[in-house]
Amino acid sequence: MRYIVTILLIPLFILFVSACSSKENNIGPINLTANSEFFDGYPNLSPTKETLAFVSFREDNYEIYTLNINNNELKRLTQNQVTDSNPIWSPYGTKLLFEQNHGGDNFEIHVMNSDGTNQFRLTQNTIFDGFASWSPDGSKILYQSSISRNDPKSFEIYTMNSDGSNQLNITNNKYYDGFAKWSPDGSKILYQSNRTGNIHLYISSVDGAQQTQLTSGISNNQSGQWSPDGSSIVFISNRKGTQELFTISPDGTNLKQITQLGAYSSSPKWSPNGKDVIFVSSSGIGDNTKFEIYSVAIKNNKTQRLTENTFHDSNPIWSSKGSKIIFQSSTHDNVDIYMIDFDDN
Repeated sequence: MRYIVTILLIPLFILFVSACSSKENNIGPINLTANSEFFDGYPNLSPTKETLAFVSFREDNYEIYTLNINNNELKRLTQNQVTDSNPIWSPYGTKLLFEQNHGGDNFEIHVMNSDGTNQFRLTQNTIFDGFASWSPDGSKILYQSSISRNDPKSFEIYTMNSDGSNQLNITNNKYYDGFAKWSPDGSKILYQSNRTGNIHLYISSVDGAQQTQLTSGISNNQSGQWSPDGSSIVFISNRKGTQELFTISPDGTNLKQITQLGAYSSSPKWSPNGKDVIFVSSSGIGDNTKFEIYSVAIKNNKTQRLTENTFHDSNPIWSSKGSKIIFQSSTHDNVDIYMIDFDDN
C-alpha cells in the first residue's frame, strides 16, 4: 500500500514543482537601470548585440550610457558639461548618433564609436539639428533642422553623408516638416507636414525631387512608421475622433483602422517580423490619466495591454528578435528603463 501511495504522489509532486517553476519563469517587468534617484530614458537597442544605449542624469548632467542587458555592464560614453541626448545606433552597431546642446535651443548632431571614442560634430548651425536616423546601409543620415528660417518651430528635412558632407534640404518650404523615416530599402523617405493646414503623411524620393501626399482630409495623421518589408505604414490619426492606429499601403491604398481604444495613442513601432505593433495609449481621466504600453496584432487587430501600473510608461522599443520589449517608466520623482517578455501568440 505504501508503494502505491508513493507512486500516486510522484505525479502530484511533479505538477507542484512544474507550477512553481512556471510561476518563477513568468517574470514581470525587469528594471534594467535600477536608479532610484535620477532620470534614465530614451532607450535604443543595438541591432547586432544586446547593448542598450540610453540617456541618464546620474552624474548631474544628461549623458549617453550603454548597458549590456545580458551581464549588466554599464559604460558612460559622453563626459562633458552640456546635455547629450537621443542616441541612435548605426545599422551594424559600430557607431552612435546623438544630439548635443550648444546653448539655448541649439542642438547639433554628433557621432561617436560604440565605445565612446572618436566623437565628432556633424552639423554646424545656430538653432536646431536633431531627430537623426541612419539610412539602412549606414551611408547617409536623415535629420530635422530649423536653420533655414531661423525659426525653431518650423523644421525642414535634410539628408547628409555619414561624415556630415553634402547636406541637402529635401522639403524646402515655409511649413513644418518632420518625423522623417527611411524606407527599409533606403529608396524613399516618409515624413509628416502641416503644409495643407492639417498634419499629413508624405513620401519623398531621397533627393527630394518627387513628393507624394499619402493621407488627406481634415484630420491629423502623424508618427508614420514603415513595416519591416516596406509594404505597409502604421500611423496615428484622429480621423475618427480619438487618436487611433491605422495602416496604409505606400501607394495610398488599403487604409485600415487597427485600434479602437477611444483614447490618446502614440509611438507605434513594428515588431521585427511585422506581425505586431506596440504603442502607447492613455487610460484614466484628468489627474488620473496615465500612459501604458499596448500591442496590436496586424492579422486580427487583437489589442493587448502589456503594462498596468500607477506610473507613465513610454518610448517602447523591440528587442532584435521581437521576444522582449524595452520601455521607460516614470514615477513622480524618477524615470527608469524596464524590460518585459512578449509572446505574439
